[in-house]
Amino acid sequence: MCQMLLEQQGFFRFSADLSSAEKSGRQTAELQSKIHSEVEASKKEMRRKLAKEFTEEQREDLRQEVKEELTILRTENEELSAENKDLIIERNREAEESLKLKQELDKRNGQYAKLFDLARNQQQSLEKVVGENKALKKETGH
Repeated sequence: MCQMLLEQQGFFRFSADLSSAEKSGRQTAELQSKIHSEVEASKKEMRRKLAKEFTEEQREDLRQEVKEELTILRTENEELSAENKDLIIERNREAEESLKLKQELDKRNGQYAKLFDLARNQQQSLEKVVGENKALKKETGH
C-alpha cells in the first residue's frame, strides 16, 4: 500500500532523475579525462616540434600557442567541474526532498493504519451491540 501511495505521489520519478544526474556526472568525468589526454598529447606534439630546429622566434610563437590552448582547455575543464558540482548539489537537494516526502508518507501511512484499526474495532463493537440488541428483542418478544 505504501509503495502504491509513493508511486501516486511521483516518488519513484526521482530515481530516474538521479540516473540522469549520474549519467551527466559520468559524461563530465569522461570529458575531463578526454581534455586531460588532449593536453598531454598536445604537450608531446609540441615538444616533438620544438625538438626540430626552429628559430627562437618560432619556438616562442609555438610556446605562446600552446599556452593559449592550455588556457582554453583549463577553462573548459573548470566549467565542467563547476557544472558537475552543481549537478551533485542538485542531486543531493532532490534526495533530501525525497527522503522528507517518504518520511511524511510513512507517517501518514502509520496514521491511516491506526485509524483503520480504530474503525475496525468500532465496527466489531457495533456488531456486538447489534447482536446483543437482537438477542434482547427476541427475549422480550419485540
